[in-house]
Amino acid sequence: MVDPDESQSRRCVVVGCYRSGTSLVAGVLHYLGVDMGAPYKDPFFESDDLARRLRHWWTEPRLVASVARSSRRTQLSHWIETRSSKAALVGAKHPLLSLCLEDIYHEWGADTIFIWCRRELSESIASLERMQWWKDAARIQQTLHSANERFFSDHDCIEADFRSMINAPASQIQWLIGLLGLSPTGEQVEQAIDWASGGHKTFFDEPSSESDGSIANDRSPTWMATPSKIVATMLSGNSEKFVADAVKSASDWVDEICLIDTGISDATVERVKQAAGEKFSLSQFAWCNDFAAARNAALEIAAAHGAQWAMTLDTDERVEFDGIASKSELVATLNSEERVQAWMVASRDGRYQKERFIRLPATVRWQGATHEALVGCNEPERQTLLGCQFWETSKSKQGFREKLSRDLEILSQQTTADPLNARWWYYLGQTHEGLGQDAAAIEAYDRCIRLDGWPDESAWACYTAARCLTQLKEYRDAEEYCVLGMTRKPTVPELPWLAGWCCHQRGSYRDAILWCRLAAELGKKKERSHAAAFRHVPAWYEAPYDVLRFAYRELGDQANAEAAEKAYFERKRSRERMTNI
Repeated sequence: MVDPDESQSRRCVVVGCYRSGTSLVAGVLHYLGVDMGAPYKDPFFESDDLARRLRHWWTEPRLVASVARSSRRTQLSHWIETRSSKAALVGAKHPLLSLCLEDIYHEWGADTIFIWCRRELSESIASLERMQWWKDAARIQQTLHSANERFFSDHDCIEADFRSMINAPASQIQWLIGLLGLSPTGEQVEQAIDWASGGHKTFFDEPSSESDGSIANDRSPTWMATPSKIVATMLSGNSEKFVADAVKSASDWVDEICLIDTGISDATVERVKQAAGEKFSLSQFAWCNDFAAARNAALEIAAAHGAQWAMTLDTDERVEFDGIASKSELVATLNSEERVQAWMVASRDGRYQKERFIRLPATVRWQGATHEALVGCNEPERQTLLGCQFWETSKSKQGFREKLSRDLEILSQQTTADPLNARWWYYLGQTHEGLGQDAAAIEAYDRCIRLDGWPDESAWACYTAARCLTQLKEYRDAEEYCVLGMTRKPTVPELPWLAGWCCHQRGSYRDAILWCRLAAELGKKKERSHAAAFRHVPAWYEAPYDVLRFAYRELGDQANAEAAEKAYFERKRSRERMTNI
């Protein structure tokens, strides 16, 4: 649970049925200087990120929970905690938050200000029916209304009356300012009154029977989604032993499974054809030791087959759509954000994400012969698809070594051809490390570090070089790499944690304690942001306390050792609960 004292900003939440004035009130608060979570899902003053999460959690418009309460609470806590706002009041608005009121109270604290937008239930039902967003307006509105009534029968709230806001906006805004303790400028008050008096009507007026329903489409109901063809593309050599399960995991969610033969000589084609059935198609690509070229060819093949979305699927991957009800809902979600060019899907263990669905015709391209990266889209154009996850089957020792040997050949060529690109040196180091060639790995990581490119990658190269040095028992040199890494990016908790571990190994227990205290503090901040391209998640949670409990014990400080041990187990449970890693 959030401790309200940890934040300088108070919290508020705007709830109510659809068509009950929630957007009107949220707009007023926005113009009065309340941080309502921009960027917004226009024109509703709903945080774009939070709105996508809510639609997933409650499978809008079915309003059936698709994730566990613990997951909702964790995400709500992270969402509010990671908001870096100078505003005195930070808020959120969405009708579906009506279904999360207990979660919000638990995670955001008892001091949270609840604003319940009230309109006669029959009016809100009739209004939603006229908007033609969904077919069963009465059920939807009754569900939200009942949720609000239950919660607010036992909890205080500010009731914002729909008719009063429409008929007397100036006095209602002054009333809200007083209740919320706001200090807006005169200009902000004027903007809020202008919005409430008429600006909101650009989207609030209900359509006539002749309306084209363009406003309704902003809500992306599944049965009104634009039809889209999804083609899953699968690059494959010989993979007859495991490819069928990859196909089966995706076949119900796509229109076509396109196997792209890069040099098959076993029964892979037959296995895929049997698993995909009528959805099977086969294309060819002459392998040229360049994964980016192959993946770009796959995008072109999918587009040529009439797809609006290409799904990238490797033969050793399995996908699971545990929070998406149907293929039509998947299509609706993919099409819900016109700006998105690539939808990311998280790995089941939460360690990383991959670009899984790419909009066609593609405006993006893969780059890099191995460890390829998708380039050509910025952060808002690359979003996470909720309700979906994937995992990779474990490779045999021989298979893993064959992959690393292939990568070593490609990366040796890349670093020769492009020696000033830090990325290739980093992955060359990673490949050497995987092959157990620690000295060669350290040399490659060092080249990456000295090129001083992307700070995240440079800092992580310091961490991985230090990790290799620990294998050689060169603990002091490893500590120096950790220090160097902190000059590249000082917020990486893995670096002081590993430095502390190295100090402990060489008997410098007081230094170990200082490093790991720093790591523990950085880990708490990193845990809240969950923003890291490279990460060793235990270092965010229990790993610093693991060093601390033994370091304190070596110094004879039993009280602190016991406190650190207690924190170790608490943080370990927290990691396991929140990340499954």
